[in-house]
Amino acid sequence: PENDAVPTISALDKKVLLEICVAETNSLKLLKDEGACGGCDGDACLPPHSLLLVLRGEISGGFDMSCAELMNAYTSDVQSQFTQKLVTCTNQMRDTWDPNAQVFDDLSSCPDYFMVNLIDANFGVNGNTKLRYTSSYFHTAMIGDADADDEMTKKIFEKFDDFDQADGINVLGAYDTVFESFNTIYVDELVTSDMTLAVASLTVTFIAMAIHTKSMWLTLMGIFQILYAIPLAYFVYTFIAQLNFFPFLNFLGVFVSAALGADDLFVAVDKWKNARLANPDGTVEDIAEIALPDAAGAMLLTTSTTAVAFFATCICPVPPILCFAVFLGLMIVFNYVMNVLLVFPALCLYDTWIQRGSTNCLVVFCSKKNKKENDGEEDVEESSNEKKSELSLIHRIMTSHYNLIHRFRWAVLAICVVATIVCIYFAQTLTLPETTEVRLLPESHPLEFHFIWNNYLLATT
Repeated sequence: PENDAVPTISALDKKVLLEICVAETNSLKLLKDEGACGGCDGDACLPPHSLLLVLRGEISGGFDMSCAELMNAYTSDVQSQFTQKLVTCTNQMRDTWDPNAQVFDDLSSCPDYFMVNLIDANFGVNGNTKLRYTSSYFHTAMIGDADADDEMTKKIFEKFDDFDQADGINVLGAYDTVFESFNTIYVDELVTSDMTLAVASLTVTFIAMAIHTKSMWLTLMGIFQILYAIPLAYFVYTFIAQLNFFPFLNFLGVFVSAALGADDLFVAVDKWKNARLANPDGTVEDIAEIALPDAAGAMLLTTSTTAVAFFATCICPVPPILCFAVFLGLMIVFNYVMNVLLVFPALCLYDTWIQRGSTNCLVVFCSKKNKKENDGEEDVEESSNEKKSELSLIHRIMTSHYNLIHRFRWAVLAICVVATIVCIYFAQTLTLPETTEVRLLPESHPLEFHFIWNNYLLATT
């Protein structure tokens, strides 16, 4: 186990090999029951290629022994000789490795069936005899047909939780294929299930847009704004920026695009409606002259700060993060552009239809009609109070929020300064990733153990 920081036990210890042997036996039986193990003619399954296979070859009659019998024959003298033989073999392999030809020049000291995937990179270095990581290869019933082999892999994956992972104290096992097929299948299942949540989140966003605007017309334009920003950003990303790598991380941009697109729509609609409330008798052109420049300026400020934040991340040397930053920055910019090109004209049409008395539910719903006094005269104070009550809910909420923040502004400033200092401190402790490969599972997941531990083997290094 990884929590054993100071090596006190080795995979070559008797109790550890016994647990590995039992785990291999149980997992091999599971594969056999499922008809998924590979072997010779008949029902026989080939034994796993592991340290135990090498040990059986070193002990007379070892291939016919059970796990208990094998461990009884694995005396302290045999263990010492076996360990020393593996150390000598490992060091000889390091010394004779030809990196150009990708071969070992001399393996005369190595026992039968020995391969570099059976020991970790630190074994044998400076006399180290503590073997921390090893692997066992199970031969599965693959026939070379892609579709049939995929079905077999899925069949084996269904039994993943039933594989013997040992006790987790002295020995902890992790299972996957050499191509990480189990990891891929599991991630695909998670992505499929998460798509339901993704669709639900987008649906909630669109419903919020409809409730706030009270207009299916404006909501539709907001949806078009969000959707059109994605291919436009991809066009610049691929054909102008010449970025051909499109990591999975970029798909998160859809949610960022939806959030910022909805925010831009809310700003534009609120600016227009407040301008109309302040100028109830103004023409559409008058309202547009007041509301649209104000909305464009407000959105430009938020768009520029957010886009610059993403583009600044391009200094990161990790390709997936760099590509993610570029793609998200582009989508934010195009959300702003599409808001100006689609939502602004849509607001002009919307107001024109409202002023003409349209009752079409696609134009406006759940809205009270403006009533004019027959005598044409209103008390000034009463009119002012009515206008205040007619302000939108968001306008009233944001006004209250502003008053609260302004009242405690110095306390908020102090909290922000302290938070910034704390963030800077912990940022100094962050380390760069050791690989550019994007991993989608947490390090504590059994399937991720396979990837992490495999990197510690001599075969990988």
